[in-house]
Amino acid sequence: MNDTELSMRPGTSVLPSIQAMRGVAALAVLVHHLGQYAGLRFSAGWLLPGSGLLWSGVDIFFVLSGFLMAWSSFGKSNAERSSVAFLTGRAGRIYPPYWAALALTVMIAVALPQAMPKETVCPALCQISLMPYDGSPLLGPAWTLSYEVIFYLIFAALLMFPGKTRLFGLGVWTMIVLVSGLFFPPSNRASIIHLALAPLPLEFLMGCWIAVALQKGQRFTSLFAAMFALFLMLMGAAYFNSVSPGLRGSAAEWARVALVGLPAVGLVFTLASMDLTKAIQPPHIFQWLGDRSYSLYLIHWPIVVGLSWIVHESLSGAAVPAMTFVICGFGASLAISAVMYRYVESPSHLFAKAISRRIYNLAERS
Repeated sequence: MNDTELSMRPGTSVLPSIQAMRGVAALAVLVHHLGQYAGLRFSAGWLLPGSGLLWSGVDIFFVLSGFLMAWSSFGKSNAERSSVAFLTGRAGRIYPPYWAALALTVMIAVALPQAMPKETVCPALCQISLMPYDGSPLLGPAWTLSYEVIFYLIFAALLMFPGKTRLFGLGVWTMIVLVSGLFFPPSNRASIIHLALAPLPLEFLMGCWIAVALQKGQRFTSLFAAMFALFLMLMGAAYFNSVSPGLRGSAAEWARVALVGLPAVGLVFTLASMDLTKAIQPPHIFQWLGDRSYSLYLIHWPIVVGLSWIVHESLSGAAVPAMTFVICGFGASLAISAVMYRYVESPSHLFAKAISRRIYNLAERS
């Protein structure tokens, strides 16, 4: 959901299709939740046909996160400084926008407690830190950030190793997750062990391997292949929706990785290849969305939840309030995410980047 600087080589120009894909993925998750709450509040899920498949935007984010982390970090030479700078930059990027969205969610929960999902909420420390705990996060999408935080911690440890040793470490990490997921499925979903070794982290790891392949010169530039990967991903999401209620334990996560994660890997690899060969230039609006994708991903959820209850209680009938909710929810999410990006995410990004660079250069100055 978040990224370091998108680059053709670490530290240089932007990968426009990858940036655009982030925006499309965030938009997909927004439409998914609009369709979900149109159905829950108004029995009008039909207003957004296909929105029940768009949770797959999360899987795109997972693959992108792994890709971007490896693409931007594996070229750094100093292992120890690279690791510390990486964690500092990640913390500065993830937490300030998350805390802003969490604060809005808390205000809505206090003002409109009836609007919030009736679930057991994990303690305040869990909410603030994104560490796993029994119970649901108050901010719906935060469960995905918990996976990201654990991934970043392990990835930072990987960066402690120099050069080619990192690739060996990445291979060992991938094998551990594969073996653990197949033979020793974690029983407690609210544990760090689960977030580190469950099947879903394979999507991050596959993203890392995309970066490795591209840095070694591998390319696959086919717009048809990218569209076919997207089609397979949506069909996989549809099939997953039909079979997941009957799956137990880690089987559901394995099915999700196979049906949705693998096509997402193909999509990311193909579009990144096309960026590197300058074979495609996506519309500017999608790159604009990509810049604001993290803010949109976070802030849309309290807006959708709160607005759905307000519209439901304020308007009568069926189709009119549902349509009002969808239009207002879509517009408000885009508008408020732009404000959040301008005043929270962008400043925190610049600050984190400056601190990270200072840490990385500290040894050279001494």
